[in-house]
Amino acid sequence: MLLPVFALAQGESHILYDVDKKTMGIASSFKLNDSVGVMQVRLTDTTFELVALDNKMSVLWRDTSLGYGVACGKFKDHILAISDSGYSSKKGNISPYYAFLIDPATGRIILQRAIFQQKAKHEEQATAFFAADGSDFNLIVRQANIRVGELSSYRDKTEDFTIINLDKNLDPTFLKPRVPDETFISMAFNTSGDLFLLTTTDNLSVKARRYEHGSVEPSEPIAQACDSLDNYDILYASNAIVASQEDRNVFYLSIGHTNHDDDRVISTVKFDFSSRKSYTTNELFTGKHVREIEKSFTPFSHDFWVANLGSAKRQMRVRYIMEHNGKLITVSAEFYFAYPNDFSSTNHTVGVFGEIEYDQFTLVINCYDTDLKQRFQQVMPVIYKCDRELGTGFEFSENDVKILSNGGFGPAYGQLDLSTGKWLKLELLSNHEISDANAIWFNDNFVVPFLRERGQSHPKYNIDLGLNNY
Repeated sequence: MLLPVFALAQGESHILYDVDKKTMGIASSFKLNDSVGVMQVRLTDTTFELVALDNKMSVLWRDTSLGYGVACGKFKDHILAISDSGYSSKKGNISPYYAFLIDPATGRIILQRAIFQQKAKHEEQATAFFAADGSDFNLIVRQANIRVGELSSYRDKTEDFTIINLDKNLDPTFLKPRVPDETFISMAFNTSGDLFLLTTTDNLSVKARRYEHGSVEPSEPIAQACDSLDNYDILYASNAIVASQEDRNVFYLSIGHTNHDDDRVISTVKFDFSSRKSYTTNELFTGKHVREIEKSFTPFSHDFWVANLGSAKRQMRVRYIMEHNGKLITVSAEFYFAYPNDFSSTNHTVGVFGEIEYDQFTLVINCYDTDLKQRFQQVMPVIYKCDRELGTGFEFSENDVKILSNGGFGPAYGQLDLSTGKWLKLELLSNHEISDANAIWFNDNFVVPFLRERGQSHPKYNIDLGLNNY
């Protein structure tokens, strides 16, 4: 099914309106090849849709399947989609999990199979890892000690941990690594299939362990001291761990914490399991340092605000980390959630939709070499205040990174040269309010999903698409 592309005024992106209506948002997306990309849209608690697009933003095919969308990706020359058929918005993730093997040309389901089911009294958290070339796939189902239906804890322990690996016929094999009885923070895989696990036992340090591919026994932990980790430092460290793709013995962490002078610190750590050592660089966000960063930014165009890192002293957090071509890139920002009109309050539980305001300020981008020597620092001056947490999209080419972010003035796009630290492009995309981080990045352009809210207490989103050139 081919849908037309509609153009706005010159200089604005092409927009395709109402590709899907009243959805729960986008679970994942990926580029299948140089001319085709795929989005997984959560239609309801019990159904998801795959939508295939070409690089001109025409819809090639779409197909609806059962289950709550978990992930999709390229797998052995096909598309693999994972859903949770036990999910509900009240109970969260509960197995069984299903896998769908799909013909990329037509969207037809070739094979579908239940791949994992267990009796779970407590909440399950499912994470998918696709090999970049589509050669391998693992689904990790971690059962946390949180009762089904309860609000999530920021300091939960692991009651069950299962790695499900699929072959080309979707036949699963299961591995149950021995996980320490400690607070879980995050995990990552490298290209060799080794698993890295990050945990803590107090608010003063983190522990890193490595599981060699196929092993259920971890290495001895490598500990890294932190001055003081609060609940939100642990929560948001989940997006700030990455395994090296060049050295299977290494993984990186970037994490925010507060020192004894009540100053905010971002520590970036290299864990090396061959030497059994950790190496650290610290950035201290004193008021003076924040002002220096803000003053150092030269506006790229009149469309952008000046750099504003915010003023909530303890809320600088890491938002992203990636290793690429011998460089380590970290992105941090002042980020917090609060009751409206009370921006100092963060010590409460996330409640019903609409009761919380999420605030994020200017992105601080650091580039290091693999020995943690800083190459450059740059900022992207975007700010948002919203009743939900908004994602930021990143895409790496040979020597640049493309960033898709949200701001109070609308979605923004930047292209940053990783050799010089200079912006190649920094511009507003359209008059849409919210862009989704699940963009599809082609060679010469990219497709941005825009979300338009429908409903209040139980929000639904209409999905528009924008086509933009690099």
